[in-house]
Amino acid sequence: MHEFDSRRLSDDEKFIAALVRGPTKIVGGEVLTLEICSGGTVVNQDAPREGRKIRVIRTRAQGGRGVKHDGLRLPLTVFLITLGGMKIYTRKGDDGTTGLLFGGRTQKDADAIALNGAVDEAQAALGWARSLQPVDEPLNKVIAEVERDLWILMAEVATQLDNRPKLEDDRTKVSQRMIDQLEERIDYWSHQVEMPTEFVVPGENQPSAALDVARTVIRRAEREAVSWSLEGSLVVAYLNRLSDFVWTLARVAEGPAHRTARSMKEESA
Repeated sequence: MHEFDSRRLSDDEKFIAALVRGPTKIVGGEVLTLEICSGGTVVNQDAPREGRKIRVIRTRAQGGRGVKHDGLRLPLTVFLITLGGMKIYTRKGDDGTTGLLFGGRTQKDADAIALNGAVDEAQAALGWARSLQPVDEPLNKVIAEVERDLWILMAEVATQLDNRPKLEDDRTKVSQRMIDQLEERIDYWSHQVEMPTEFVVPGENQPSAALDVARTVIRRAEREAVSWSLEGSLVVAYLNRLSDFVWTLARVAEGPAHRTARSMKEESA
């Protein structure tokens, strides 16, 4: 049993390592239980009362292992925590730098950060598109899965060159399997409705319009990725395929009828 005093707990990396290895106890205040899927558990020593809490404030997708937080299972083993009154600001980025996975910092206008900024926007745009779908709809589920996979991509991009050997396929690095899965999804969804063969005019309904907005943000992220691209990385290919997939989903969201430039001209004739 690894024991940490919440009043003196400051070394997040050691605490996280202890969580992954096995059961961990926090003393000195109430905590929210975090259950590590591989077996480790955080338990609170004190009776429930108002007091200090542990909160997950950032997550990185890590494949098979995960954390259960208030009943929600998250696919991660790398995460940061805070104790007590959580502060949104850290002041660490006031010098124009930002932290990287596995350590180190870089300028906020670096190619990698510009790329991850665009991917962050794409993920948010996909979230908006998903919010327009009923929670039990297959489109909602598949969009959520793509949003989750973008954490993997951002983890790879936010890693210094000398730390790239630490990356793992499907956990912190884009893999060929992820690209193959997108192609399989494109093939499946493109058969759900007849696909248009001409340029489509966006905006037939809110769900399809939101997906088209997300697609354009993904395209911008792809352009940023070309500037960042490293030998052996599949980030550019993944984003290229992802934009095709989101275009396909937008057409599905439109339904069987697609408004094209030609059809609009015929309507106005």
